[in-house]
Amino acid sequence: GFMAAYAWRVSQESRRMSAALSATQLVLARAQRLSALDGLAAAAAHELGTPLGTISLVSKELLRGKMSDEEMKEDLVLLNSQAERC
Repeated sequence: GFMAAYAWRVSQESRRMSAALSATQLVLARAQRLSALDGLAAAAAHELGTPLGTISLVSKELLRGKMSDEEMKEDLVLLNSQAERC
């Protein structure tokens, strides 16, 4: 009787430990996915920052309106290229 009870208790503890390990692995996998997503978001924000800064600067220059037609055309081409890059 004692051996059977001991074996049952050991197997029960083993199942609990296995369940706890599975839960820990799931949490770790989720944390790794979130970390990877954070990296992608930071890279995307960095990649968008430069063209958006250029668009902002060029649009302010265009609003001032003190440009020749050739300069304005160059700036419009630049705006278009940066918008496409975004």
